[in-house]
Amino acid sequence: MVRPDPEAPARFGRANRLVRGWQYQRAFREGKSERGECVVAYAHAVPGEPSRIGIIASKKVGNAVQRNRAKRRLREVARALWPRVPADGRQVVLIALSVVPTVDFVRLEADVARLMRNLGVLDS
Repeated sequence: MVRPDPEAPARFGRANRLVRGWQYQRAFREGKSERGECVVAYAHAVPGEPSRIGIIASKKVGNAVQRNRAKRRLREVARALWPRVPADGRQVVLIALSVVPTVDFVRLEADVARLMRNLGVLDS
């Protein structure tokens, strides 16, 4: 399991998050997608911008408690993998599937890492 760097910030700052709807739409429209057993991932590069991540958990995941749990778990996985993402404008969207709130964390982390590697987001 990848451990987060203790020197890294404990949260994603606004500069490293997708915060506007058009940013998500651009990722869906222009990015490549890959589906795993726990997550659907979209990724594309936007030169001249910082690398950013966005996390989505729709009502298909469950009630508000389950959706928030899914987002927290995906944020933690992304936080652990983020030091391996180049800062050259990679835009990543992770969409939680219904198993995210209950799946084993190691399995979730492996699935997200595999998807990000396949999409060319992670430095190996």
